[in-house]
Amino acid sequence: MRTTLFSTALTICLLFSTAFAQTQKADLILKNGRFWTDNNARVSAVAISGNKIIGVGTEKSLKKFIGKETRQIDLGGKFALPGMNDSHVHFLGSSTRLFQVDLTDAKTLAEAQQMILKFARENPKVPWITGGGWQYSIFPNARLPLNSDIDEVIKDRPVYVRAYDGHTGWANSKAIEMAGVTNKTEFTGFGEVVRDEKGNPSGTFKEGAQGLIARNIPATTKEQDLEALKKGIERAKSLGITSIQNAHGSLGEVELYDELLQKGELTLRTSFAFSVGPNTKQADIDKIVEASKKYDSPMLRVKAIKIAVDGVIESYTAAMLAPYSNKPDTSGSPSYTQEQLNNVVAMADKAGLQVYIHAIGD
Repeated sequence: MRTTLFSTALTICLLFSTAFAQTQKADLILKNGRFWTDNNARVSAVAISGNKIIGVGTEKSLKKFIGKETRQIDLGGKFALPGMNDSHVHFLGSSTRLFQVDLTDAKTLAEAQQMILKFARENPKVPWITGGGWQYSIFPNARLPLNSDIDEVIKDRPVYVRAYDGHTGWANSKAIEMAGVTNKTEFTGFGEVVRDEKGNPSGTFKEGAQGLIARNIPATTKEQDLEALKKGIERAKSLGITSIQNAHGSLGEVELYDELLQKGELTLRTSFAFSVGPNTKQADIDKIVEASKKYDSPMLRVKAIKIAVDGVIESYTAAMLAPYSNKPDTSGSPSYTQEQLNNVVAMADKAGLQVYIHAIGD
């Protein structure tokens, strides 16, 4: 008797579930397309409700999901896949570069020079020519960039452009002059002001030494940052990128994203890591935790800290166990002591934060 009652109840539940599934309507149906499945099934249509896939198959088999409000998109035989995630990006900086000189495609020093010159001519009112994207390989004989490389094409306006990885800056003589960096300027942080034989700045600024130049560049306005973010989001969308891990950030930057979110203009799911340094205190971690509680939505959240333990191989700032084969006078050096690293990671872990660690060398 008990078994019969259970079986009857189960049958009723199954009938109810089936009926509910048949009446559920899709918000969106993608049809006449190609989709990858884990069992290699031939699927040409997908039904979606909210943020869930509720049916896969053919256009005919998914007709039951079509309602009055269902939107249908004919893919014309094209392949569709879920949005891609960029797991390590510095999004605001990259977005801002869409308005600056972009040296990403420069294959030679001459090409980079012409790109800088072209940008300067097209933007005569820009006080500082900034941007980046250059590769270390464009400079002859594997040398680092020189201020004279830019001086050859622009002498009267300050120019400062970062490498593609953001770890090295390249300045012309005007930028160095306006920043007040001389042969007497000392820098004791993580990084280096590269100098010529006379001790004068040669044009290359490694790691933290970039701040000597960067702090003199006029800051972008809030409106410019918001405009850059919106343009960057559109660019990401065009490439199929729908979510990111922003591997560097601050409260002020998150607030920009939040403003877009409140306006319904943030369509890129963003997870933030806040940048910290070797001398991070518990009070600093507490502020990040506070931000993580405030910003914890499907579209915007703060969940991690970002630590840079060393630099990059190309500028010899990555920390190696042995000297560089082509620069035997250095093996690089970490930006943290072991004690500092242990301390910062332990505080973040105890607070429930994730930890991103940039570590390039051995």
